[in-house]
Amino acid sequence: MIAVIVFLRLNRIDPAPDSERWERLMLDMAASKIDRQETAERLRKLVRGSVRS
Repeated sequence: MIAVIVFLRLNRIDPAPDSERWERLMLDMAASKIDRQETAERLRKLVRGSVRS
């Protein structure tokens, strides 16, 4: 998850502050409850509108 956040910040995308949605995403990924597509969809929702100029 840290790698994801670093990647986003390097690409001028500031993720929203920690929230239950980030925690749930991390736990679901760690437990293999979601696949790559679901992970990507949830990440898109979490960072939508967070791009810096």
